[in-house]
Amino acid sequence: MNRSSEFKAVNAPLHLVLSVPVDAIRLTAKTLRSMREMEACCFWFGSRSNTMSGSVDAIVIPQQENHHGHYRVTPDAMLRVADAVRPFGWKNLAQAHSHPGPGVHHSGYDDEMANSRRALSLVFPDYGYLPAVWRFNGWLWRLRPKPFPSAIGVHAFIDGRWKYLTDHETTTRLSLTGGKRVRLLDLR
Repeated sequence: MNRSSEFKAVNAPLHLVLSVPVDAIRLTAKTLRSMREMEACCFWFGSRSNTMSGSVDAIVIPQQENHHGHYRVTPDAMLRVADAVRPFGWKNLAQAHSHPGPGVHHSGYDDEMANSRRALSLVFPDYGYLPAVWRFNGWLWRLRPKPFPSAIGVHAFIDGRWKYLTDHETTTRLSLTGGKRVRLLDLR
């Protein structure tokens, strides 16, 4: 290896890699569905190392304004989120929100409203309704985790813009784990 490839390897950009309990998928989908056919959001918080690996410990539901085509979280509501997670030392790992149809790509509004460029952004289709296998057999994934569900759009802020990750890129960023339960902090 020559010096320039050594330099590139050492200075390669770090990207967030999350360990996601299956329970976080199920509980996030349930939370988004509970908003009754409106776009909604919640956040995944947990531990994050200096090397950008993290583990989802909690789902935080902020106070928000919900509409059929968008949602809004005020700056005051985000301050309440920060106050609620500070005692645990948790970091914002991902934001999740729902879309009204099957599309899971960010809109321009989603790009503008993303609360952190260091966190991942997840888009759940159909107001949080996941395929039946996740609704009815989610308990199986606790015993034997499978790949992250491809029905959920995963986005990362890369090179100055939000990028929709391919299934392969998603597997390098998110790994499902079984067993662990996540906490739910509902601030609505």
